[in-house]
Amino acid sequence: MKKLITLAVLITATLTAQAEIKTYSNVGAGAQTGYVKAELDTETGELNIYNTHIVPIEMSHDWEPYTSGPEYIKAPWIEDGQRENIKKVIIWGAGDHTINGNTHTCGKIASIGKCAFEGCTNLTEVVIHATLGKSGSIGGYIEQRAFYGCSSLKKVTFGNDCELQTIDESAFFGCTALEEISIPISVTSIGTSAFSNCSNLTTVNFSCPALTTINEAAFENCKSLTSIDLSACTALTQIGKNAFRYCSAARYIKLPNSIVNGDYDGANQAIKRSAFVGCTSSLDLSENTLNDATTIPFIDTYFGRSMNSPLSGGRFDNNSFVYLPKTYTGTKPKGGIYDNETNIAYWDGAKWVCPRFEIGDYSAINLKYDVTAEKVIYQRSGISASTAYSVCLPWAPQTSYSADGFSGKYYQLNGVSGSTIYFSEVAEPEANTPYLFITGDDWTASYYEMNGEYYSEAQNVALKATPAEMSITKNGYKMAGTFAELDKDETAGKYVLQADASWQKSDEAIDGVTIPAFNAYIVGPESSPSLLSVAFGEVPTTATAIQTKDLDGTEQWYDLHGRRLSAPQRGINISSKGKKVMIK
Repeated sequence: MKKLITLAVLITATLTAQAEIKTYSNVGAGAQTGYVKAELDTETGELNIYNTHIVPIEMSHDWEPYTSGPEYIKAPWIEDGQRENIKKVIIWGAGDHTINGNTHTCGKIASIGKCAFEGCTNLTEVVIHATLGKSGSIGGYIEQRAFYGCSSLKKVTFGNDCELQTIDESAFFGCTALEEISIPISVTSIGTSAFSNCSNLTTVNFSCPALTTINEAAFENCKSLTSIDLSACTALTQIGKNAFRYCSAARYIKLPNSIVNGDYDGANQAIKRSAFVGCTSSLDLSENTLNDATTIPFIDTYFGRSMNSPLSGGRFDNNSFVYLPKTYTGTKPKGGIYDNETNIAYWDGAKWVCPRFEIGDYSAINLKYDVTAEKVIYQRSGISASTAYSVCLPWAPQTSYSADGFSGKYYQLNGVSGSTIYFSEVAEPEANTPYLFITGDDWTASYYEMNGEYYSEAQNVALKATPAEMSITKNGYKMAGTFAELDKDETAGKYVLQADASWQKSDEAIDGVTIPAFNAYIVGPESSPSLLSVAFGEVPTTATAIQTKDLDGTEQWYDLHGRRLSAPQRGINISSKGKKVMIK
């Protein structure tokens, strides 16, 4: 036992010896040399940075520049080869702070230098207590490429006393693990590509009334960003080219009044070209001040289809709403996406009303508020006879559809047995319910086209901002509908209807598999087969081995569980001759 204790003490001593606090100071000539300290705990990866001088200092002050490549400042821990070891960064502000067991009286750190943490791929968290405020002619920045390519960075926290003014060019470019960030209220400018390619960024809190400029491509390719609410940015006057381009998950855009009256395509243009291309959002101007026709060019110019508009080439046209202010009395916009007032929602004193709304596959309904559409048109291309399509519409479909020799019927999930999925015809299909839509009079109808397109119209449809659950469950399988396109990551494990009328289980290895908006898919238990074939009629039961005749030779009747009946009953009956009879 004594030897074991000795060994344990030796191991503990060895591990303790491995933990080390490495301390670095800024280098180079100058009166402020050595005041900025960086302490790296080599065991935990925590890096503490503080200023031991009472005078505000920029973090990059007098640090040695690169001898080749970009003329950016090189931080000492990068020079020492410790970049990969940094997991958490804490930047301290002015005041007395206890850091690694020692108390320091610290001055303000006025900025985070260029490339300070570029390529720190193991960095997961940054806490900024420093005020980062401008002091005289220095400070107020997170400078260029400060956190460029920090692919593991998930959390950034700013202290309450932060006075940050500028998030500079490419400061957080490619931080692909970053999910949420709150922009400090003191920020006045977000630089070019500052958050570009932050592909998992879902939430940006723009509670920044001082913000005047969002520069070119600032949030480009932030494909997980769910909304763009700039309404608190009451000083905002310019949104740069491509600023939110390809933020494809954004379902909601809201702008402040300050952005409305910019010049068209001029030096004072409020919204630059392609600012929102690829967004699928609805534009909410309900709280803006649009009381006369002079402000309407803003809408027509910046949210139309013309080549010079910020949304040209995007999907903002056929599937989104523009909510005009409830108090708006000016001329209704026309032209572009506004032909016949398509997708414009007005307040009629009691509810939002849209005169006409057009949707199609791959075009989600992006509603901020519930809307009553006077006329809704759903278009689906490539429809032909003898073809099956899954469908889930926000209104009750027609019982059957027939036009120009084209016809179709709706079927619902009736059950699954083995690898066969069964459907039964629906007499009165309902809204928000997934169905199988089959063209032609039956599965073997002759082939013909109806201009390659299928149209369905509805009148006075109440569209919900958040639809109810859309699914039918039978025998452990669920057929569900979607009002938004599901991408590759979301389709894994779901059955997708194929051209051969079978349902193929999607796999993460299958590239490019998507489920369009207003389509349906099937989800089964984990042990379910990889391919489901389609059948129509009743689901087979366990009552499969029924004796053919009674002892006296008469025909007998059984229920679906194989129990003998004295006479056929209401529902499905199975005879001893193998017949199935439905009695209503």
